[in-house]
Amino acid sequence: MKSFYKNSVVSPEHVLDAALKMIDEGADIIDVGARSTWPLAARISKNEERSRLIPAVRALRDIPVPVSVDTMYSDLAEEALVAGAKIINDVSGFTADEKMMEVAGKYACPVILMASNNIPGDPVGMDAIMESLGRIIERAQNCGISPDSIIIDPAIGKWTPQKLPCFDYETIDSINRLRIFNKPILAAISRKSFIGEIFEQTRN
Repeated sequence: MKSFYKNSVVSPEHVLDAALKMIDEGADIIDVGARSTWPLAARISKNEERSRLIPAVRALRDIPVPVSVDTMYSDLAEEALVAGAKIINDVSGFTADEKMMEVAGKYACPVILMASNNIPGDPVGMDAIMESLGRIIERAQNCGISPDSIIIDPAIGKWTPQKLPCFDYETIDSINRLRIFNKPILAAISRKSFIGEIFEQTRN
């Protein structure tokens, strides 16, 4: 499992115990990734991502909740689906790898698509997020992905230097606007830098 949050990083041999603990604590989905999506994190090769990711997914094949695989590579997503994953979580919103839509369509699996234009999470402001998600949804459906399989992510967090805390608070305050898409919404808010930045400003 991957994260910029140190305590959520576990080795493949411990991934099952960690996942079962999360399920006991109420998790409905286990999201597994092998490289941090934090923009400032060190980059790793696709082969290294594969060597971490696929054994972890295999270890979780029989858990009682769905496993989502967090990757921007279509071939790794397909390997993970074969290994037991049920959901694709693509923070690039199908913009990083053209073949990701083909894989999602082939396996008819749910997809989590984050608001993105050129790089993950780059839309700034709720209007830009709405435009990005609308375009991503239309493109996905035009490529044969079922409307019922799409989950949207408004890209909360400092994905780019331009994403100041005020923009994330705007997104949270107006998140009801996303209902127009009639899709399930995944909003990752915990441990985001905008929360720390506001507290820092308050202390100063």
